Amino acid sequence: EPIIPPKISYPIKVPYEYTVQNHKDYDLRYWGKLFLCEGLLKFFRVSSLRSLRRVGKKIWGSEESNPAFIYEFSKKDAFKVYRPLDKNNQKFRGQNNGDVLEGYDQLPDRGTHLIVTKSMKDVMVLRRMGYLAVAPTSENSRKALLNKVSELNQRFDKIYMLFDNDNPGVIASHKLHLSTGWEEISFPVWMTKDSSDLVSKCQNYFALTEFFSIFGLNKYHI
Repeated sequence: EPIIPPKISYPIKVPYEYTVQNHKDYDLRYWGKLFLCEGLLKFFRVSSLRSLRRVGKKIWGSEESNPAFIYEFSKKDAFKVYRPLDKNNQKFRGQNNGDVLEGYDQLPDRGTHLIVTKSMKDVMVLRRMGYLAVAPTSENSRKALLNKVSELNQRFDKIYMLFDNDNPGVIASHKLHLSTGWEEISFPVWMTKDSSDLVSKCQNYFALTEFFSIFGLNKYHI
């Protein structure tokens, strides 16, 4: 009879390995366009990515033409890599972060408000202004938020949702509103799609401050 070789089973998902480095000048120039300083990046555990590897092979690393950043979370082995300028639209990679809320680890125990937005970048821009915020890993990843509705309602007096004002963002916001009762807010279409985009476009925080003054939020300082 023919010899049948034993079947070899491989893991469905081979884990990534990564190393970080101090922010390079070009990394800081990117965040500087949003007036986000190195201290705030450190507070949110945003590092420059030296090397992202799988099976020992380097996949991504931060370069001047294509800076790469890694967001680290308190959950074991969870992270998200972000390359904002990638020309092939390969901007994100992540691991074990499907139920992570970006910015959650940096929230105080109590607050007068909380803004649920769409990205870590917007979370940091809002915190730079003094507004508390978190973001799911994507606008359609509602599970992490829904699992924490009761907790967040107890910790924060008023919760708002500020997603993109395009069709997917509006739909995601409304679905979450129906599940939570949290208030929906959005930028006018003519103004911007999100908080970081408005700061980048205006190169200041004045328009964003004026928009948020409508809601009378009390600022929180780190």
